[in-house]
Amino acid sequence: MTDRRLRWLTAALALVGLGVSAYLTYTKYAEVRIFCSTNGGCETVQTSKYATLGGFLPVPVLGLIGYVGILVAALLPGRLGLRASVLLATVAAAFSIYLLALQLWVIEAICVWCLTSEAVSWALFLVAVARLALSRRRRPVEVAGA
Repeated sequence: MTDRRLRWLTAALALVGLGVSAYLTYTKYAEVRIFCSTNGGCETVQTSKYATLGGFLPVPVLGLIGYVGILVAALLPGRLGLRASVLLATVAAAFSIYLLALQLWVIEAICVWCLTSEAVSWALFLVAVARLALSRRRRPVEVAGA
């Protein structure tokens, strides 16, 4: 697969993540019930004290910011775009582990929207790693002393 295709895949995944985050942000601020198939698990997660960072920044808004950053990074050509993609996707994947652990062992409820976002974060991480590996294979080997 080419870097260009991986960048487009990154953009598509980021758009999916943006959609999920936008929906959860909307339900948070509009104070409407979340469409959820897990018997209220989404509501439980979204109304828990862990649904905001520092007590003021809702996690879905952080998701919006992160996915926009990843989308912009995917559209940037060259090493800057690659480095930004790898950094942002790594942070997103690590944060998704934290959020999943909270759902499983602290909140004891599962939000399918959150799981979707977490899966997207991990897919973005894997694509970023693939892009990084591809870039290292294409870079010419430097000869010491040449």
